[in-house]
Amino acid sequence: MIPVWYGRPFIRDTLASVFRQQGAHLKVVVVEDGTPPPHHVADLIEEFPVHYVALPTNQGVARARQRGAALCIDEVEALAFLDQDDAWEPGFLRAALQSLAENPQAGFVVSEAWVESDRTPPHRLYGRRRPSLTLADLAVANQIASPSQVLIRAQAYRTLPVLPDLAHPGSDDWLLWLLLVASGWQGTYLPHPWVRYRDHAHGAHRRRAAMRRSDREVVERWFPRLGLGTRWVARHRGREAVDRVWQIWHRWGWQAGIRALYQELGEHRTALLWALGFRLRHRLLGLV
Repeated sequence: MIPVWYGRPFIRDTLASVFRQQGAHLKVVVVEDGTPPPHHVADLIEEFPVHYVALPTNQGVARARQRGAALCIDEVEALAFLDQDDAWEPGFLRAALQSLAENPQAGFVVSEAWVESDRTPPHRLYGRRRPSLTLADLAVANQIASPSQVLIRAQAYRTLPVLPDLAHPGSDDWLLWLLLVASGWQGTYLPHPWVRYRDHAHGAHRRRAAMRRSDREVVERWFPRLGLGTRWVARHRGREAVDRVWQIWHRWGWQAGIRALYQELGEHRTALLWALGFRLRHRLLGLV
């Protein structure tokens, strides 16, 4: 499923990467999420054997993915939610399907990604580290940068009690991973960078205020439904505080970082100390 919203600059390269995959029978659904003409992609994708759906209004990426999934969920073994501006390297689907076959308890597979950014040189997303993909760690921080990195077992998707539906979109994919692991499914990791993740000025992750609102909704509305109590809310907020201090340190220097640290200690002492320990443990264990 490829949701599209003003996706003309990327969609042909993205689709070409899909049809370079081998070892899988594909059903590709492109969902135009209300993009008005002449900005829609209908004319650009005519050369590809895809099922094209044009929604009359913009409904958000999560609902566009759900619309695409509903068209094929009963006839496929696995689902992939590929962003319009990302691409797969040849071999991604073969490797991901093999991992699902070898790990019956795995509900999804996550690949390392090669990051192409307008701010930094090309680099691996995780490098020498790896995501743990446990509920406890995912509740503290989303370890997966893009749903393009993920192949989901269709059986796992079908057994979810609910699907993500946020009033403030942005963290819908984080909520999906939480729902999967909370339902008893495990995640596995492919250390080869099978995915090209494009970090650019118009990407969702650059809209930090919107992402923070969406994260807050997941924490406040969904954590209790996932059995994650006040302790986990505090741990997540402590991790956010650690990240704020780290960003200030790097942007404004160590003196500003120390001042920010003292301020956060005054407001979130216990959660901040726990989060510092969380980050240290992950560093020592080679985890994200």
